[in-house]
Amino acid sequence: MVINNRINQTFGSAGSFSGYILLVVGLVTITSWVGIILVLIGLFFALSFTGTSIDKPNNRFRQYTQLFGLFKVGDWEELSVYKNLTVMKNDSGFRVFSQGNRTVESKQNNYLIYMLKEDIRNNIPIKKCKTFNIAISELEKLSKELKMPVVEEV
Repeated sequence: MVINNRINQTFGSAGSFSGYILLVVGLVTITSWVGIILVLIGLFFALSFTGTSIDKPNNRFRQYTQLFGLFKVGDWEELSVYKNLTVMKNDSGFRVFSQGNRTVESKQNNYLIYMLKEDIRNNIPIKKCKTFNIAISELEKLSKELKMPVVEEV
């Protein structure tokens, strides 16, 4: 059984939105070769994302980028080198400035479940959750499935 978890959009929310705009413009101008190129570029930006696959029976995992929402690109690595699981808060966002000196901010507070090596710097995000309670319940499920102990937030 392979566990697949989507983590983030490859180009962020602004890049994904731009991809959808290019897709619409490309569909409007599809009669020319420029329209076909815009559709392909739009699909690439809009639908590409990153994630993690865990293949427990074969004791391996991979961080991947799914191109066009179809093709997974990433190398498989051994799962046994990672010893622990933890939850960490992930604050992300962006700020946009207009020509009228107005700013628009967007912030997202998510919780990521990580696999940890003994060296804390080499951690792998394996699941993204919207709230802390959901993250804790998913952490317990993954801990049982992967037979890895849970450590407090580092």
